[in-house]
Amino acid sequence: MGHAHLALCFSLAYQLWLILVFISDRDEEMALEMRPRSGERDHARKKQKVRTHKMSEAVAQEAAAWEVGELGRTSYAASRAKTHDLYGVDRSELQEELEGTERCLAKSQCLLKESRGKFRSMEDQLLVSSRDVSTAQEKAEKAEEALAKETQVALEKDKRIIMKYKC
Repeated sequence: MGHAHLALCFSLAYQLWLILVFISDRDEEMALEMRPRSGERDHARKKQKVRTHKMSEAVAQEAAAWEVGELGRTSYAASRAKTHDLYGVDRSELQEELEGTERCLAKSQCLLKESRGKFRSMEDQLLVSSRDVSTAQEKAEKAEEALAKETQVALEKDKRIIMKYKC
């Protein structure tokens, strides 16, 4: 929510800047075309201040709505939600794409959790198998040692028997 709030603030500040630049450029062009009398000039400045003040109020209302979570209640937000932005991008398409990405991300997170669970169970099975292999290896080594002793004893008996028949 913090990133969205920051992006909204930057967007609103940029739009406010565009409006102010547009208004000041238009007023300068009008001033060059015809020179108003002093009373008219003051009236034009007051109109510009009123427009700027109303825009500032709209920006402040929308920022407050973002903080409270009631963005849809401001008319400025409603007009922005159903139209294209300054670059001609359809917001509804982007919103649908974002929602699709969020759904895909949620599914991926579920699959990741399942995979982690399967991995942990496989790891546990591997540890059990490893213990079984190590105990089997120990038993095989003991059997090999016993067999080696029996073989040695049998060889000695065979040598004695052979020595008896030779003598």
